[in-house]
Amino acid sequence: MLLEDFFGRVTERGQHPELQRIEAERKDPINVLSLSAEILGSAFREPEAVTTLRYRLLSVLSKRSIGHSTETGVGKLSVQPARLVDLEACLKFLLYGERGSFSGYHMDVLNGTWVQCKTGLKLWRVCCGPWDEAVQKRYAEDCLDWKPAPATVQGILLRPGDTLIMRPGYPVIHAVLTIEDSFMTGGMIWPESSIAQVMTNIT
Repeated sequence: MLLEDFFGRVTERGQHPELQRIEAERKDPINVLSLSAEILGSAFREPEAVTTLRYRLLSVLSKRSIGHSTETGVGKLSVQPARLVDLEACLKFLLYGERGSFSGYHMDVLNGTWVQCKTGLKLWRVCCGPWDEAVQKRYAEDCLDWKPAPATVQGILLRPGDTLIMRPGYPVIHAVLTIEDSFMTGGMIWPESSIAQVMTNIT
């Protein structure tokens, strides 16, 4: 499908009566990020494409932090600090977005993410332009209002079964549009080889 045909399809679907009704009722589509994946239990599966990379540093750090910080004793409950619970939750999460929901351009907080589409359609718009000091300064100043030059953006359409890996250590600035109600699984990853670049991007 040509890009022109694709955006024509998006425009056509945007005129659907259901979407017009939602807009008339002024009800924004739901876009829920970082739902806990614990509800899936053992049904949560990391994609093979991610497993083969062996990017385990974040997982190892999370387990070590919890191991050193959790105190147990007879008749006593163990309590984990919130920051450690948050780190552990980053290793596996769920995303749910209704048609029309949109997340503006941003870089994920831990700079290394994988997502797998389970249902629906998602369009990832990834900035592939230069990341020099001038661009970084504008990005820092504009925050979520920042927009890259159109010619520097590439679109990646995710269908059910597709996995996208936003490589850790690289400034993957992206925006996400939900084209059809979508449910996704995901997680954050760090490799030992490029941890210096990761630290640079998250500071």
